Amino acid sequence: MASLLPTADAFHQLPAIDNTKLTANAKLAEKAKQQGQEFESVFLSTVLAQMFATVEGGSGPLGGEGTGGDTWRSFLTDEFANEISKAGGIGIADHVMREIISMQEQNS
Repeated sequence: MASLLPTADAFHQLPAIDNTKLTANAKLAEKAKQQGQEFESVFLSTVLAQMFATVEGGSGPLGGEGTGGDTWRSFLTDEFANEISKAGGIGIADHVMREIISMQEQNS
């Protein structure tokens, strides 16, 4: 007659199973954080582009009269947005991250 009780080996495997789950959850949380930062960066880039669109004239490379000013200004606003988001942003990334994690928990 087979025993219904788990073997000693099964008990030793429990921490490994638990650690695997924790590692998977940490990876999902990190990915959610990155996605939140990317979303915030895109939002900030749009806001900064609108802000820079109101700047009139200017003869420098980023000015409205400069050669390729619109192109270089878009690179600059994207870089500003990325740096602001990496430095803590304005709080959108945290909300997006929490929402992504909440949705993942509901689906699992």
